[in-house]
Amino acid sequence: MPSPLSEEEIKENFDRLLDAVHETAKIRGERLLNQTHSVLVEKSEGSQLTGRLSYDTSVHFEGDPCLVGKLVDVKLTKSHGFYYMGKINMQEHCLQKLLRGAQK
Repeated sequence: MPSPLSEEEIKENFDRLLDAVHETAKIRGERLLNQTHSVLVEKSEGSQLTGRLSYDTSVHFEGDPCLVGKLVDVKLTKSHGFYYMGKINMQEHCLQKLLRGAQK
């Protein structure tokens, strides 16, 4: 059965839908900006770490590769709609490291 819409109408509708998805992601992403959240560090490429928030959103930030597999506090500094850029809270991280060293 042929489509009641032309190829041009299909493309226009898809583009409108895509614009709405991106705008919604932008609005939702901006709600968390400048907040600090726990991030599970999943991988590193040199000093560029990638982790996930508790609801599965990716966060990219600079840090030590030894943090892979650890939970760290990261301040979300920039939203890209479907992922964030952040800055690790080194003060908190160093405090936790000192406390672990004192327990040994």
